[in-house]
Amino acid sequence: MKVILLKEIRGLGHKGDVKEVKEGYARNLLMPQKLAEIATPAALARASEEKARIEKNRAEKTAELKKSAESIKNTTLIFKMKTGEKGKVFGSITDADIRNALSEKGFNIPIASKHHIKTTGEHILDIDLGDGIKTKLRVLVEPEA
Repeated sequence: MKVILLKEIRGLGHKGDVKEVKEGYARNLLMPQKLAEIATPAALARASEEKARIEKNRAEKTAELKKSAESIKNTTLIFKMKTGEKGKVFGSITDADIRNALSEKGFNIPIASKHHIKTTGEHILDIDLGDGIKTKLRVLVEPEA
């Protein structure tokens, strides 16, 4: 039975994909949970329009992320932290601190990474912006006077 996926289903496909599935799977799981609908000609036309709109939005988002990645690459964040002996920072600089500093500079983007900076000096971080777009960010940690 051919169905159109209404939501992304892990292991099966993305929203708008047309898939061939067993009839029992479609009738007992996918359709009752509104995860898919039967692929009628009208539904296929609607799905192709929806898929084109989604692809256009995805392309716009990717272009925007690439532009942000270039800007972030040329940005340096400076943090002043209390330090102990040997330049070790009291506490750490986390993703939340980096996200807040970037938002103050005008970048409102999600950061998918795990950073905990605990030493002074220059740090180059790999930042994953999502959708396969990655960039580097320069973070400078200085001792507080």
